[in-house]
Amino acid sequence: MSSSRPGRSPPCSRTAQLGLLIVGAFIGYLLIGQKLPDIGTNLLAGTRQFLTGDRILLITAVILLGGWPVLAPLWDRLWSPRRSSAPYQPWRPYLAAAAVPAALLAASFAPLPASYTGQSPAQDACAQLASWNHSGGMDAKLRADSAVGQAYKAITSPQDPAGAARALGSAAAALRNPPPGAARDSYVTAMTDLSAFARDVLAGRTASAGTELANGLTADEKTNSLLAEQSRECSLPVQVSPSAVTITPVPSAAHPAPGSAQLTTAQLKARLLTRADLSGYVPFVPQDDLPSYSDKPACVATLNDLSSASAPSAAVTQARAAFAASPDGPWIEEVVRSYPGQGAAQAFAVAVKTLAGCGTFALGQTAAAGTESVEPRGPVNLGSQSWSAAIATQTSAPVTETLILVQEGSSLIALQVASAVGLPAPGQIRSIAAQAIARLNQ
Repeated sequence: MSSSRPGRSPPCSRTAQLGLLIVGAFIGYLLIGQKLPDIGTNLLAGTRQFLTGDRILLITAVILLGGWPVLAPLWDRLWSPRRSSAPYQPWRPYLAAAAVPAALLAASFAPLPASYTGQSPAQDACAQLASWNHSGGMDAKLRADSAVGQAYKAITSPQDPAGAARALGSAAAALRNPPPGAARDSYVTAMTDLSAFARDVLAGRTASAGTELANGLTADEKTNSLLAEQSRECSLPVQVSPSAVTITPVPSAAHPAPGSAQLTTAQLKARLLTRADLSGYVPFVPQDDLPSYSDKPACVATLNDLSSASAPSAAVTQARAAFAASPDGPWIEEVVRSYPGQGAAQAFAVAVKTLAGCGTFALGQTAAAGTESVEPRGPVNLGSQSWSAAIATQTSAPVTETLILVQEGSSLIALQVASAVGLPAPGQIRSIAAQAIARLNQ
């Protein structure tokens, strides 16, 4: 049987398939809430990718349809026993039909929008961070931090349920819009814990509120650090301020936080960290073989005093606890003192002023046997005021240490975490300090 026209062109079925895919994708993008410009960009990119694999088929279809009036007589001679008496095929219908695969072929070479083409995963992450910031994400976070801080101040003196309600609302609003990237998990943890803090305060569960607040602060500081790092990498004008929540776990109504009233030795001992607070650690008795020689005697004297087993004077009450994870560390030593009047604030100021100017100095028992260096790290947002430092001792057995000083009311806590084999993570050390404050405020 003679045939003088090509059969149904494969590009027709591909065109129909492409049309169905575009319609389905368009509906899907609408359902997930994408904006029309983004939908158009994604559809163009998907169509281009679909057609790129069919370029050979499309080129073949264009050649066959465009040249069919010339190829038809040859086709007849090849497949028909007799020469067809049909007139030559007209050009126009075939040229019109060839326009379909030709248009598809051209679409496969269409350039993508500048916002899409060549976009690396890092660029995409930066674009998401910028979008989050422009949508008010950072503002919502800062509002939540500020509201929690105001709630804490209102709760301690005097109580203000409305402040806790505002904190809960702000944290819940911030939780609905977490940032993209590495900061997302810690952000969700922070806002979840701060929301739980506000709920506990509203329900009168101030003891558990202290734990939730300490956990929320730790996660919030991690979030700030990660957001600042992301912003620097992306060169974005995202302002990540230090945590607006400079607060401590909330004391209970039955056991108010230490204020001007000095605590007794028995009270301090009852509020020290315990083995139950420190998983993996056991109590031990530290050796008081402290160095007595140094080219900066004030520095050694201050550090020795913060580790001393006895109070600096009869007017000061003191309690001490020490724990170890292994013979080589980490070791945790907590010294808590309570002073009359404004003694705690004065002792804090003197210790910080002295240690901040120490730098590196020699030390030993009767002569220099090594060196010790004090690197100030600043406040840790705990208690009425706080300060921290990294300390490195270079002797026959090098030791690294993190010192955290916290003044809370009439009391001063010196928490020292040291090790000859590696310190715990900074966030974990801060959590231990927060737990020490929570115990003090019981």
